[in-house]
Amino acid sequence: MPAPTTSSPSHRPAAPLGCAILDPAQTILFSAVDLRTTSLADSCSAHPIVGPGLLSVELLQRIDFFRNFPQLALHPATYAAPLRDRLAQGADLSGTGAEDLVPGDGLLPTATCYGVLGSLSGTNLPLPATWTAVGRCFRNEDSYQGLSRLRSFHMREIIAVGSQDTVEEFRSWAIEEVRARADRRG
Repeated sequence: MPAPTTSSPSHRPAAPLGCAILDPAQTILFSAVDLRTTSLADSCSAHPIVGPGLLSVELLQRIDFFRNFPQLALHPATYAAPLRDRLAQGADLSGTGAEDLVPGDGLLPTATCYGVLGSLSGTNLPLPATWTAVGRCFRNEDSYQGLSRLRSFHMREIIAVGSQDTVEEFRSWAIEEVRARADRRG
């Protein structure tokens, strides 16, 4: 069966629970934006890395995550064995409660940079340093709106570490470079 080539709403898969499937046109756009971001990262010699899938509570406490973004935290859990058995027999989730969950460790990342920056703690690296990181992120939002506000999404970041002056200089350069590239694209 040929893949759909339209991105009209009537052909987009539903986004239940704030999780979307990109259609072919959206996937092409996603790949193009990622390629341009990677190109920008290459122009400042950023090292490519992949962020972790879980973050420790201790790391998030150190960076004041729970003061700044407490509502975004998502804690992974799995189903307890009795509920798994019931689900395997076709039962629905109605009537399940906290006793049916087994908490996992850590929290799901809300941004890729947190895990990257956390991995640098206690290291002695030459500064300034720049990375480009990609990772799956998760956010517990009050509401989800199409592709503009999702529970689960990919994030590509360019992360600069150094003195305040160096990082501010990098930030200014990156903003101007993105604007210039956007102007060239029209």
